[in-house]
Amino acid sequence: MILRFHDEAYEELVAALAWYLERSEAASDGLFTEFRAVYQRASEHPNSGSRSDGGLRRFPLRKYPFVVYVHPGSGRIVAFAHASRRPGYFLDRLPLESMEDSP
Repeated sequence: MILRFHDEAYEELVAALAWYLERSEAASDGLFTEFRAVYQRASEHPNSGSRSDGGLRRFPLRKYPFVVYVHPGSGRIVAFAHASRRPGYFLDRLPLESMEDSP
């Protein structure tokens, strides 16, 4: 399954990569590598993540404090959330039927 980003989730990923890049190119590369691994796992097995609110599945990165939230029914990445953010802050991005195509 090809996963598609909610616009705000894409912005969160880009902002995190930029933040790490300002500090260390290696750290930014590491974050992106970890994200790709999670993306691969979530796209192949979208129901394998831990259950979360709103019917979402939670896929934490191993070395970085971020979690990818996926809606398996629609194949959408709803959030790329820092682990310290308020839980569920992104739930207002549901329902997914109204989302436009995104990267």
